[in-house]
Amino acid sequence: MNKEKVSQLIEEGKQHLVNQQWAEAKDCFLQATAEDPGSIEAFYQLSIAYQHLNDKPNKLEAYKKILTIDPTNRIALNNIGMEYGVLHEWDLAEEYFRKTIKYHPTEAATYFNLGFLFVEQQKCSQAEPLYRKAIELEPQNPSFHRSLGIALCMQGKVEDGENELITAIEIKPDEPNFHVSYGYFLITVKRYQEADQALLKALEIDPNNQAAKENRKIIEFELKKKQQDLQS
Repeated sequence: MNKEKVSQLIEEGKQHLVNQQWAEAKDCFLQATAEDPGSIEAFYQLSIAYQHLNDKPNKLEAYKKILTIDPTNRIALNNIGMEYGVLHEWDLAEEYFRKTIKYHPTEAATYFNLGFLFVEQQKCSQAEPLYRKAIELEPQNPSFHRSLGIALCMQGKVEDGENELITAIEIKPDEPNFHVSYGYFLITVKRYQEADQALLKALEIDPNNQAAKENRKIIEFELKKKQQDLQS
């Protein structure tokens, strides 16, 4: 094995990535892995090239190659879990996320990813403790609070869910989608004026936010319907 050659191939591949030359990058990283089958960096960069080439099977294979070198590799374990999640291979996704948690128990994002996996399956009661663990590890992560809020609301725990949605906004008030999430929640509990205020705040931050615009249309429809009902 020529370490200098492997390093050179990896650097050439990275430059191709910068230039958005995905196929050329892939070829460099493949040469690097052939030269050094034990190079985690080469396989990781290869997975990035496959990502850009939309080659999911080979991207997954590149991650699995990393695990043959380092069975506890956090990035490979977590990313395999995410890939299986996208494919709706729920059991396999859960298996790899739980392996990640086993070897890296302080990695908040993995608890979050596993929680999201359960939400995708409409298993919010299983997602809740995972989101709470993620928040325990990263209390100031607003996305964790928003996701917990949504999971709580989906279980009918409306008051606690609202508190989490508000917490997300308090932590990061300039994120329009947090206001959109809160606005949508307010629509579901028929607090239309408050909902409109939340959505207007989202549009103040991002005038092109389509979700905010669509949700305001829902409010308009519901208010017109309510007015018609009163008149009939």
